[in-house]
Amino acid sequence: MLVGPASAPIRGKVSFVRDLGASIETYVVCDKHEIVVVSSPRDRPELHEGAEVGLLIEPEDCVVLKG
Repeated sequence: MLVGPASAPIRGKVSFVRDLGASIETYVVCDKHEIVVVSSPRDRPELHEGAEVGLLIEPEDCVVLKG
């Protein structure tokens, strides 16, 4: 879940936003890692590349892909 950077344990910067119609993919760079947050258009705040964001991640909501 994307939140304000001051209220989250993980912080990063938006590197890319992809609007797929039914869902929005927001790519966030956190140190050396990139995290993709998928949300519905109504649940996603208006963001742009370079915006600082916070992430609240629940383990049951995660999918880890081996690269």
